Amino acid sequence: MATSQVKLTAQKPSISRFEEYMLYFITLFIPIVTISQITYEYSTQKYAFFTILVFILFFAVVLQFKRQNKISISLPLPAIGWGFFTIASLLSLISVAIENEPYLRFSGMWALYFVMTFLFVIYLVNRVKDKRIMINILGMLLISAAFIVLDSFLNFYAGWDIWLGHIGAPYSRDDVRATIGNPDFVPDYLGVLLFVAIYFITSKTLGFDTSKNKDKVYRKLLIMKVLATIEAIAMVAVIIFSQTRGVFIAIPLAFVFFALLYTYYQNFKVKKEASTSKVIDEIGRKSQRLSMILLAVFVVSALVEIFLYSIPGPFNGNTFSVTGRVTSSTTALSNGGTAQQRFLAWWASFYQWKDHPIIGQGLGTYRIDFIHYLGVSIEHHPSLIVAWNNFMKAHNDYIQLLGETGIVGILTLAFALGALLWFVLRVIKKKDSDDALLMMLIASGAMVTLITSMYSFAEHLMPDSMTLTILLAFLVSDYFNKDGDLTWKVVIDKAKFVAASISSLIVSAGVMILMNMYFVSEVYFLYGNTSYQYISAYQNAASQASNQLNSVNTDINNLKSYTGSYAYLQPQTYVQSKLSQFLAANPGVNQTQASLQLEAQRQQEYNSIMSQLNSNLQNIKNAINEFNTSETTSYDTSKYDFLHSVEWDNTYGTSEFYLGLLATFPQRDQEIVNELNKALSSGSTVTQLNVLKDLFYGHNDITQFIHPAFKHLNYEKDYDLISQMVSSGIPLVQLWNNLNINQLVEMQMYQDGIDYLKTSLRSFAEKNSYRLIGQFSAMLDSMNRSQAEIYQKAITQYPQFKTQLTALIAEHNQLSQEAFNEMENWYDQLIFILPGGWNRYQGWNQIYAEYINSILSNSTLNATNYAKIKEIAGKYVWIGYYMQKTYWAIPLNTMEIFTSIAQNLIDNKMYAEALTVVNDTLSVFKPAYVWNLADLDRYKGDKSIYDEDQNFITQYQQLQTKRTQFLSQLKSVYEYTFTNPSQQATADLYLNDWNHNILTGVTTNDSTSDIISTINGMLATSTNK
Repeated sequence: MATSQVKLTAQKPSISRFEEYMLYFITLFIPIVTISQITYEYSTQKYAFFTILVFILFFAVVLQFKRQNKISISLPLPAIGWGFFTIASLLSLISVAIENEPYLRFSGMWALYFVMTFLFVIYLVNRVKDKRIMINILGMLLISAAFIVLDSFLNFYAGWDIWLGHIGAPYSRDDVRATIGNPDFVPDYLGVLLFVAIYFITSKTLGFDTSKNKDKVYRKLLIMKVLATIEAIAMVAVIIFSQTRGVFIAIPLAFVFFALLYTYYQNFKVKKEASTSKVIDEIGRKSQRLSMILLAVFVVSALVEIFLYSIPGPFNGNTFSVTGRVTSSTTALSNGGTAQQRFLAWWASFYQWKDHPIIGQGLGTYRIDFIHYLGVSIEHHPSLIVAWNNFMKAHNDYIQLLGETGIVGILTLAFALGALLWFVLRVIKKKDSDDALLMMLIASGAMVTLITSMYSFAEHLMPDSMTLTILLAFLVSDYFNKDGDLTWKVVIDKAKFVAASISSLIVSAGVMILMNMYFVSEVYFLYGNTSYQYISAYQNAASQASNQLNSVNTDINNLKSYTGSYAYLQPQTYVQSKLSQFLAANPGVNQTQASLQLEAQRQQEYNSIMSQLNSNLQNIKNAINEFNTSETTSYDTSKYDFLHSVEWDNTYGTSEFYLGLLATFPQRDQEIVNELNKALSSGSTVTQLNVLKDLFYGHNDITQFIHPAFKHLNYEKDYDLISQMVSSGIPLVQLWNNLNINQLVEMQMYQDGIDYLKTSLRSFAEKNSYRLIGQFSAMLDSMNRSQAEIYQKAITQYPQFKTQLTALIAEHNQLSQEAFNEMENWYDQLIFILPGGWNRYQGWNQIYAEYINSILSNSTLNATNYAKIKEIAGKYVWIGYYMQKTYWAIPLNTMEIFTSIAQNLIDNKMYAEALTVVNDTLSVFKPAYVWNLADLDRYKGDKSIYDEDQNFITQYQQLQTKRTQFLSQLKSVYEYTFTNPSQQATADLYLNDWNHNILTGVTTNDSTSDIISTINGMLATSTNK
């Protein structure tokens, strides 16, 4: 058609050269950039660089238009819809400000980013009016895709990355990251641009002016089309070996969408007068023939690739097949597969929305609140427990936005997408075949991401989100929409332009600053995390070296005592064992001379071995010192980096989490001790006290970023007393021992750890934070009680401070109770958010025994605590029923705690309470016994699980038998005691125990005959069973 051969070069460019080349740079640079030294999350640096480049672009536009008096701006309805969604995003910040004010910075950053993307869309709509520029931008995206294709091939077939070097073994799907960082989103990005490549293959002119230099133009077309074909074929290969089922679904659906658009266009297009240009027709015919050949080559190649990757061979390394990957979708729907994991995440987002239906909980809040809502979801859908995964994204952008922005956000987004479809259908029918083809393929490419966003989070990642934004902006641009369909023209004067420009620059500058601060924060975290890993590495190395040291010391002691492997060096034994042989070899030597020479030989051998052992000993000691020094250095370095990470962005909660751990590390305790020793050597009392004051009053570097709402300085009064006692002339060293000040130091350290972990939960959801807070609280409970006992003893040593010590005893007893309550609270939350899941998190089933033991070790057994531990055990059995359906659930350790309690009660002659525990144990764990008995054969393939199950079944059955025996013995004991006048005191004790059962908290008035009758009833029931 003639209309497809418009002489674009004759038109005045719609944008400046700077803008043009900046757009080329953005679309080429952002997808491929990955700086290995600063890469943790691949997208973070891309977002940071993108915001810088867009700000520069906006600034250039403002400078270009600053002298114009009036400016006309096109506002297409879909762009207006996106603007409405950005408003909804901003409204969602109200919830963040109310519920989690510290997180407002992060949510606000993304809300402003959406505003910036809206401005970017408006910019592209109004400025990219030249098809040549549009095609060139798409070409830049294809070049970036070619780089990613090459990197993907290296990832998959060589285990190597262009930027990162060696990353793994060949034929590993997980290593196909190619500058995007996730094997699920590499094929998504390529799937989008596959449709752009198809346009380059099938377009007759690619926007070139074909009215002159026709041979040169055709050569350019030939080269570009051949390259596009090669790239499209390579894209298909990467899409296949990335093995992302979601993309396998999305691309065919996008082709269906293309077919529907093509059918619509063919039926409703507006007829235009045909061109009579023979020059253009000639190139068009040649190009069309070439396009058909190359398209056929592409289709055949794609089919061949599908076949080759479906059979064992070098293409797939015998690791997968296309058909196998597709059919494996059924397994994803069961046994905790990826589909079930997504269902659970979607439920979490739904319950988040249910709690915040209008404006949502706030943009970006799913990543910090999902862990709570997964608990809510499991409460309502416990069968999904095996699918519990640490999904920080809902794997459905639309459902996630529903929870984060509410009904307002999802409706505005639906309006924007609906308006976009309406816009395309209205505009496309007016376009010539080439423009229509470009619109159809752009829309179909965008559809890949829009579809995968239904079960993934492609729109969260760069460059996928940037590419989608650009493609959708092109669809509604003034180039395609010359008639102004569904578009409003706004003319603004200079004053309004200045106001709009300043506002736009402030927004884009704010986003740029926030994004780059977050990026710097992440880089510091990356460095800190690396150093943190070395701490445990050096600890392990030092531990192994210590074992070697012990072994060498044992050898030295054996050598000195002539035992073990060195027994042969015992003087008399050594000479006697070698004398005959020595005399035979030396006939001219008498026995005395031989004995003397052998003794000299023995001493030489002894000294040689001892010298070697001492050398080894010294080498090991040196190595241990080096490991300890390196461990301390790693601690200092990681602390420095984590602190700077939080300093740059206080919503980088991962760094706060690790600071919470570092706050409890022994290196910190040693740091304080070293400072104190230095102060003691100075002789200055003030300096000595200041070391402790900085700790107990919170004036130390490591705790500076704990949120004020969580900062607890519970031991200021202890310091005040210590200061008062030192000022009275009592040496600090004496108090260090008598008041156990080091324990106070550790208590503040654990409190700082708790406070940091609570702070981190405002911006970082981590299940282990709940467990750690529970563990640290249990330790504080015990340590506070211990400190109260120490102060009680100190009253006799320092009677002049009795009043202060007595007050502190009460204070620590109160703190002990508060710590116990905190321990229960956080363990309760822990088994709420993740009651099962040990199919994925090995050993997680132990949290129930851990929780119960924490209660028992930090409190006396009473009705309240006993009811609590029964509740905990019941929770295990409840979730175990659903765990065992696809995995296993054997509450052996938990049941053993109950049997241990029963035995302890029997030993203390609390028979009524023991009987209560036995009865409750059999009752609580009966469902687990039933399913484990039925499942025993299923576990024969796993010996450890089979043995544990067999042990549980055996112990349960033994407990049933022991209960009957216990009842018989108890009946005999009671009958003898109750009927023997000489046992009246014991009878009264047993009667009181029965009627005042401390585990039930119920007081009865049973007589001795009532008790015997009750036991007889139990025996009868037990015998019948």
